[in-house]
Amino acid sequence: MASVKRGQLASPPEWWKHLRRAKRTFRKSERLEEKWDTSRQLQEGVN
Repeated sequence: MASVKRGQLASPPEWWKHLRRAKRTFRKSERLEEKWDTSRQLQEGVN
């Protein structure tokens, strides 16, 4: 981030750039976990 000077706070788009991939991966894994959990609960309820 060459456009940001030392001692200044970065604007939201600039600090978000380096976190985007990690947050996207985390949210995707959370959604998949929830999907698997609900399918397990449904299967247990049927048996």
